[in-house]
Amino acid sequence: MISARKAALAFAASLALQGCADPGPAKERGFFGGMGAMMTGTDERQATRLENAAASEQRRALEARADAQAAAARQQQSERDLAAAKARLDAIDADIARQQQTLARLRAQRGEAGRAEAERLRRESDDLARARARAGSQPSAEELQSLERLSRALDESLRRYGQN
Repeated sequence: MISARKAALAFAASLALQGCADPGPAKERGFFGGMGAMMTGTDERQATRLENAAASEQRRALEARADAQAAAARQQQSERDLAAAKARLDAIDADIARQQQTLARLRAQRGEAGRAEAERLRRESDDLARARARAGSQPSAEELQSLERLSRALDESLRRYGQN
């Protein structure tokens, strides 16, 4: 068994080494500082802290990269949606011009015989043109659908008027 004196010396040496433990870098500590750091677990705690900090930083970098990719995807989708809406608006504008020409042609062909119906169609065409002007350059999806619905209805009315 260890004598009390040897145990007390070992304990005193342990305290002395722990007192020498320098939390600084290992290359700057002397032998006793290194031994103290080893006994107290300072090096392991610092290594764990550094590993955790690196893992956290890596996680933040991955999250930032994912956020950037998601933002780029949203921007691309937004650009596609805007281009599609512009194409739909351009088609409505072309429809309005075509419908007005068709109405003028049919009106000239029918003369006085279909004057009341031609006047109703002119009002319907004017309503569509006003709705298109109110919609502006970036209408909502609902406004686009409404304009397309009005345009289809006018096309059908013009078709019926032309058949009579």
